Amino acid sequence: MDDRKIRPAVWLGVVGSLAALVAVLSFPGSRRAPAPEAETPPTALPIPEAAPRSRMTQQDRSSSRQAPAALPQEPPPFIEGMVWGEIDLREAKALMPDNLYWKFGAPTKDPAVLEEREKEKAGRNEEYGRVLAGDASEDGVRAYYDYRRRLSSDYLEFSEFMSRRYRNSDNKEFVGMLELAMKMHAERLQQLQGELDDALALARARAKVREDWRRQQEEFGPGGGLPTGEDAPQ
Repeated sequence: MDDRKIRPAVWLGVVGSLAALVAVLSFPGSRRAPAPEAETPPTALPIPEAAPRSRMTQQDRSSSRQAPAALPQEPPPFIEGMVWGEIDLREAKALMPDNLYWKFGAPTKDPAVLEEREKEKAGRNEEYGRVLAGDASEDGVRAYYDYRRRLSSDYLEFSEFMSRRYRNSDNKEFVGMLELAMKMHAERLQQLQGELDDALALARARAKVREDWRRQQEEFGPGGGLPTGEDAPQ
């Protein structure tokens, strides 16, 4: 395979999720570009039967020759999650088998894998919603940001490997996407600690509100002027 020439449909399938993950918790599936079809050879022009051979012009003789059929083109190689067009990921998988890229970002056409990624995306979005609202426990907040830290670390590791492996590719847009992914995930890792600290402070504040409400309920009892039911702190 030629590492220097990589088609857009291929590199988008491999690195597209790397940059998209930074902005939102998203694990899109990828789709391989359709294999090129063999060209249909032109129909040969018939030789005029009435014209003697000696009187045929050069144009007649040229027209009578059948155009050679185009050789069929091989489809881009594809091995589920490993080889995607000109990009071979088997070396990367051998070096970093536990990297989360294989679970959430590697190109696939498997409906079960794509469905599982969508479920994971929905579950993580709900988890993040609880963190933002202050409804998650401190342990829940730490677990969420531990997951985000590992995800960005793994994607950064994968991006760095791919950048070293394909830095000489003629496809500068592909190389640029890898460099962008590395930059964004490195920045994301630097931001996570501050976000974790803010989320923990919010979780503690909400927990204090709930604890104060329960204490006052015990002290004054139901009907002591404190909100109840849906109006009570959650």
